[in-house]
Amino acid sequence: MKDRYCNERKTFDKLNRKFKRKFNIQKERDLQEQLNSNCKRDFWRSIGKLGVANERTENIPWEIVNPDGTVNTDRDAVLNTWKSDFETLYARNDNIDDLDNLVNEENITDLPDLNNNITRDEIVKAVEHTKLRKAAGYDEIPSEVLKNESAIDLLPVICNGCFELGKVPEQWTSGVCGIRIGDDLLSILLYADDIALIAPDEDSLQKMLDVVSDWCIQWKLDVNPSKSNVVHFRNPSIDRSNFNFTCSRQNITYAISYKYLGMWLDEHLTFDKAVRELSKSASRALGALYGKFISAGGMTHSVYSKLYFTMVEPVLFYSSGIWGTKVHSVINSIQNKAAKCFMSVGRYTANTAIRGDMGWTSCFTKQRTACIRLLSRILRSDDTRLTRKITEWTKNRRKGWYVKVKPLMPLLFLMIH
Repeated sequence: MKDRYCNERKTFDKLNRKFKRKFNIQKERDLQEQLNSNCKRDFWRSIGKLGVANERTENIPWEIVNPDGTVNTDRDAVLNTWKSDFETLYARNDNIDDLDNLVNEENITDLPDLNNNITRDEIVKAVEHTKLRKAAGYDEIPSEVLKNESAIDLLPVICNGCFELGKVPEQWTSGVCGIRIGDDLLSILLYADDIALIAPDEDSLQKMLDVVSDWCIQWKLDVNPSKSNVVHFRNPSIDRSNFNFTCSRQNITYAISYKYLGMWLDEHLTFDKAVRELSKSASRALGALYGKFISAGGMTHSVYSKLYFTMVEPVLFYSSGIWGTKVHSVINSIQNKAAKCFMSVGRYTANTAIRGDMGWTSCFTKQRTACIRLLSRILRSDDTRLTRKITEWTKNRRKGWYVKVKPLMPLLFLMIH
């Protein structure tokens, strides 16, 4: 009896493996046929049904917590609560006193010294603190000119005259709080609800923060300090600024990196953190691909490559036109891991051999292609575009992006004039 049971179990396991192989082979053929067909909708529907993630469905929790702590699952009560909460979310509170009413005569301190004439010593002290080799204002007078003795003798007369008349030249009311790119001034970047202020020095940035603070006070808004940071972009040999920035009477802390439009910018602009974060995201995408690969019982080379190029590489090479001027080992490791998973080989297998068997282009070649494609697109754009002006500006900088991309042209048998 036991021998018969063992023989039947062995026969069952053998048939099970046989039909499982047939089933997986048929699934591979179906995916291959759908990939080769003109309508790719069926192919992506079949891919979407693979993996354990397809079984995870998220439902809206139709429940609210009452003031007494009990849970209410009545549909009408939940909808009414949502409706009332959203109606009062941005409702203005007219009971809040204006900040102007908080100032009264009792809080005003008389400072008669502020009405005295501006002395020459004060002018000299102010001029000595001005920074050299900085962009000039709308008057086009650099700081080096103001340090001249003739200019120092003339400045007290001009300043005291403006103080007595209560009027200043119109050019004095316009400040330069941005980075000079040729004849243009870049001071702010706006995208959706994100605001990025760009300034050449601490004083300019603080003036811009004061403008933001005044606007928030006018519209009774608050600045969230936990989501606001200052990044001092500089060379590694320069120490970070110790200026204390404030906005809406709250201190703004320093950060070593900043994420803008999905890309991390570190304080030294090395793009090392950006590449590491992209590799982590690509690794998660590769895990999802491998899960579908296992769930399908295997895939053909063309189907697996199609999914890799569609699911993983767009994440892996995001904004590679900017940071792809050099080789990054963490980027290469993702491609090597994907190839070894498909080939079912060990981790110590030669990467060059695996990539050759897969027929995939190297990561560095794709990075260089992205850089050259971005440069060609910029150079074909209109001369008035800001990106074109920035590219022209970087041509004369030793560590500029253009200087790093141009040597890549001969490697891809291209030439730029």
